[in-house]
Amino acid sequence: MIGILGAVLAAAGCAHPEPEPLDPGKIQAEFRGRTLEDPGLLRFAEHNAGAESVPFPPAAWDLGTLTLAAFYFHPDLDVARARLGQARGAETTAAMWPNPVATFDFEKVTNPTAGVSPWVYGFSL
Repeated sequence: MIGILGAVLAAAGCAHPEPEPLDPGKIQAEFRGRTLEDPGLLRFAEHNAGAESVPFPPAAWDLGTLTLAAFYFHPDLDVARARLGQARGAETTAAMWPNPVATFDFEKVTNPTAGVSPWVYGFSL
């Protein structure tokens, strides 16, 4: 019985991230702050287009640079970046050594032999 209680308590100790509340004002400000002069867009374009020497933003936009800007500002990429960060965190967690756990169990035997204690004790590491 105590073993079951210990398992329940151990499961209750698992941490789950709390969802972050939505802030409409912050979301609107971030959306309106998206411009083609964004320094993050510059780094994204340099990394993906290989155009380090081209001034950014370019004087004339072509299909390639507009496509890069669309990819950079697409909301699905934010989700993909968050999932990538979550996967990297899971890799780090999976590579860690588990914490040692010591348990002390005791149970009552319902039909003990005469002269023997009905309690059984145990220890595990």
